[in-house]
Amino acid sequence: ERPQGRISRLLGGPFRGRWPVEEPAFTVAENRELQRLLADLGYQAGPIDGIVGPLTRTAVRGFQRDVGRPADGFPTQALMDQIRRTHAVLRRQSKPAAAGPG
Repeated sequence: ERPQGRISRLLGGPFRGRWPVEEPAFTVAENRELQRLLADLGYQAGPIDGIVGPLTRTAVRGFQRDVGRPADGFPTQALMDQIRRTHAVLRRQSKPAAAGPG
């Protein structure tokens, strides 16, 4: 196997855009939150271990595709904000309505 193929596989697939060097790296806690939120939204993000590996990158690409963003697999702060908003909206929609008097 060519080194590029092995590296690409380890990183979750081929690079699909320029590396967002202007974006600060997420902390381990933020990576765990990303994985948990993606899993709650139905994406297979792998273990919630704070390591953005192939499964997490695939889940990020799936979310990006589903919301009409370029599917590059890079979790940016703007993407994380959108994932948080989406999660919050879906959580509110899934809560049962409070029972009225009666």
